[in-house]
Parts: sequence; C-alpha cells; structure tokens
Amino acid sequence: MNRFHEFPPGMPLPDAPPVFPSPFAALPHPLARCAALDLQQRLRRDYHGLETGEGKMFGVLVVVTQRHRIGYLAGFSGMLGGQWAQPGFVPPIFSVTARSAFLDPGEQALKTLNRRLRELRNAPELGALMQQREQIRATAEAEIAQCRMQHQERRQRRHRERKSVVMLENAAEREVQLAVLARQSQQDKQRKKQLKQHWDRQLADVAAELDTRQQEITTLEQARKALSNDLQQQVFDGYILKNALGETQPLRMFYPEGSVPGGAGDCAGSKLIHYAVSREMKPLAMAEFWWGKPPSAGVRHHGQFYPACRGKCRPILPFMLRGVDLEPEPKPFLLAPDAALDVIYQDDDLLLINKPTGLLSVPGKEVEDAVQTRLRKMFPHATGPLLVHRLDLATSGLLLVALRSEIHKALQQQFMQRRVEKRYVAILDGVPQGAEGVIDLPLRVDLGDRPRQVVCRQYGKKAVTRWRVLSRERGRVRIYFFPETGRTHQLRVHAAHPEGLNAPIVGDELYGRAAATRMMLHAEQLGFMHPVSREWRMFTVAAPF
Repeated sequence: MNRFHEFPPGMPLPDAPPVFPSPFAALPHPLARCAALDLQQRLRRDYHGLETGEGKMFGVLVVVTQRHRIGYLAGFSGMLGGQWAQPGFVPPIFSVTARSAFLDPGEQALKTLNRRLRELRNAPELGALMQQREQIRATAEAEIAQCRMQHQERRQRRHRERKSVVMLENAAEREVQLAVLARQSQQDKQRKKQLKQHWDRQLADVAAELDTRQQEITTLEQARKALSNDLQQQVFDGYILKNALGETQPLRMFYPEGSVPGGAGDCAGSKLIHYAVSREMKPLAMAEFWWGKPPSAGVRHHGQFYPACRGKCRPILPFMLRGVDLEPEPKPFLLAPDAALDVIYQDDDLLLINKPTGLLSVPGKEVEDAVQTRLRKMFPHATGPLLVHRLDLATSGLLLVALRSEIHKALQQQFMQRRVEKRYVAILDGVPQGAEGVIDLPLRVDLGDRPRQVVCRQYGKKAVTRWRVLSRERGRVRIYFFPETGRTHQLRVHAAHPEGLNAPIVGDELYGRAAATRMMLHAEQLGFMHPVSREWRMFTVAAPF
C-alpha cells in the first residue's frame, strides 16, 4: 500500500466519500484524484519514457486497512514492460506461475503447428499441383470449346444434307443416308463425351493429390484451433473473482458463452478491487487515467481520467464490489419529461425542431422519453419513422421530422445522396493547427466499450468532416463542422482523435473531459430541398453557448 508522499505539504487530504463512488463516473472523487496525481509523480520519476512511449491505462484505489491506515493501491492494465507484475503495483488476478505452467508449452506447441502449416502452404509441390490443375482446366476448356465449335459446324452441314436426302425418291437410299447422318451425330456426341471424361480423369488425379495435401493442412488447422481454444479456456479458468462478502465466481460466468472479451479481468480497476477485497481492505474511491501516447484507433489523452470500460468491466465490477457501500452508476443528464419541444417550422409535410441537450432522439433501453416518443403523441396520425436523422443525447440543434412515409423516404434520399447541407458549431478543449481542413477517418464501434467509436481503416465506415475555425481564446476554439457523412459520434471522434484535430469537444465525457454544464456541440444550420414544393429551404438556430 502506498502513502500520499507527493501530496502538497500543509494541505489536508480530501474527506473520504461516505460511499464508494461509482467506477463508471466520468470524474473521479478528489481523494482518488490525489492518489492518481501522486502515482503520476512516481511514474515520471521511476518509469522514464512512459510518457512518450506506448500508452497504458493506470489506476489507483484508495483503501483503509483493518488497522485503520489509509493509503492507495496502484495498478496497470495488462502488462507493463513485458511483465505482469512490477514493484509497487498490485499483481494480476491470476497466478502467473500457474499460467506459465500450461501456457508456455501450449504456445510452443502452437508455434510448432504454425511453422508446419507455413511449410505445407508454401511447399513448392503444392504450388506446382495448383498450377498444373489450372493448366489442365484451361486446356480442357479450350479443347472442349473447339470440339463444340466443330460439332456445331458438322451439325449445320448435316442439317443441310438432311434437307437434300429427304428429297430423294428412292426410299431405301433415303433411309441409308439418314442413318449415316444419325451415326455421325452419335459419333460426335461420343467424341465429346470421351474428351470430357479424359480431362475429368486428368483433373481427378491432380485433385486427389491436392486433396491429400489439403486434408493434412485442414487437420493441422483443426488441431491448432482446438489447442488455442483449450489454452484460452485454461486462461479464463485462472480468473476467480472475489468480493468483500467472500463470494467467488469464475470470470467467464459474467459473459455470454464464448464471448469473453480479450483482456477481461486485466484492467487496472478489476485488479485493484480484487487485491483489496482479498486482503480485507475497505475500498474508498478509485480513479483510472491514461499515461503515454494515445492508441492508434481509440481516443485516449495523456494524464486524463476515464471511467471503467463498459465492455470488459461493467459485467464484473458490480459483483466484485458487493459488500461495499456503492454509489449508483451515474445516469446521463436527462431533460424533464414535461419540457415542450421547440418547433421552429411546421407545414403539412414536415417540421423542424430545436432539440435541447439531454433529450434522446429515439427511446433507449432504459429511457422511454425521447423526441420520437413526444412526436408520436403530438402527431398521432403521422405515418413512417418520423425522424429523418438523429442527434446524440448531449447534442442540441436542428432535427428534421417527416409527417408521412413518402416524405420521410424522399428526405432520407437527400441525406444518403449527400445533398443536405449541415453545419455544426462546437467549442474545442484545445487549439488545433491550421484554420480549416478536412478529416477523413473511418469509424466503427468499439466492440469492447460500446457506444464508443474507434478509427479503423480495415473495417470502419467512411467518415469525412470539413472544419473551419471561427475564433481562438484561452486555449479553446470555436469551430464550424460540416459533416459530409453521418456516422455515430463522427464529429466527437474527429475532434478528439490525434489524427483529427486532437482537441476534444468541451464537455464530451466519452472522448474528452466531463463538464458541469453540457457538451458544447450544436447542430446550427440545416439546408434541404422540400420534397413537395421543390424549394431549397435553409434553417438556422444559433448555439446557446
């Protein structure tokens, strides 16, 4: 356990919280923040290069021992310096010795299988056989095509001869000639059949040899998959989670069968809590922060605090914190259900509303109140999905609504064809380089931490944003965004990502820092062609910040 060595002299420690703050809160408790700043001083002193090297999530857990001593535990996610354990940090949940006993020989066996598979796949004989098969196929197709052409020519000739033969007066001679022509037709069919059989035999001989070699490859692939699954299962079996009540559960029990995410149980938070409750320490508060370079795909900033991840930690932390007085998980700020929608334009076909921050566009799993829910009550006879597009919960601004299915379809076509003009205004927590530009970073959902999005050039969907700075003041900028695509969290990721503007939107809890008021992003302007009047319409609602 660590003491608060680096806490400013003469300044009292913040009071301990009456209950353990939710690990999913965007901002840490001041006591946990003090511990985190203390750890960061130690990282600068004892781990040179971490700040500029590959980033990692670190965590602190403030605890009280049975002897009523207060201090904090330190932990890191995954490995640090290629090691699972480092002095001054809590160890992993599993036994490193027990894992090495089966994993080291298992990984060696996997390497042997992979080496043998590479040898078989790259064998010159396999390549020669595949080339021979293609040559046989090409030759067979050419000869059969030539045979087919010759038969067609002979068939046409026989057709002409048959017309002459049927005109013969001598019936006997006519029958003989027709029989000759019929025999020629049969002979052509037989030759074609024999030719096909010949090449089929040639292909079958090569295919048999290829099949033998492929079967060996398939058998090794199956053995590799079985060994890999077995090793993975043994790895998961090493994680036995414990809570303050003394209850234990294997890690895999908290995830649907076969879907334990990689790294589950290795996050700093889960390691810290497991260590504390296993030694009968009382957890008081926890904080996790990123240290080092941001990851290439996601958005993490050096020295910034983050809540526990949803994909790996949310299923297990509630169990691990049983027996601890726990603060409820924070809910997002929601607008009062009785607040009226601000309709800025309406006709018989469509309307535009100025969505306030804190109101969902469509109902969520736990929240029914949303723009769509209210619109259904306001327009009970409207048809179709109503909302033509969506805005995030924390984003305010213009939302386009269609009152009939055909109007909805026509407006969505304009969005899909990028004929709608959109302008957002935002305040960024940082000063990007340049005055304007274009960001082109493809996005997909972070499977381990929904609803966060990550940059992914392999599987991500194209996402393009134009931007222009309006003003700069005190380390912040007011900026216009012109999204050319409409991906989930597109503007938020493009603002915060190091390959974007590297300056998150003020108040963005997911990709930046939480704020006491709201996220500073507003859909300010929307232009489109009215589906009925065919007039170009442009609407603007100034940002409330």
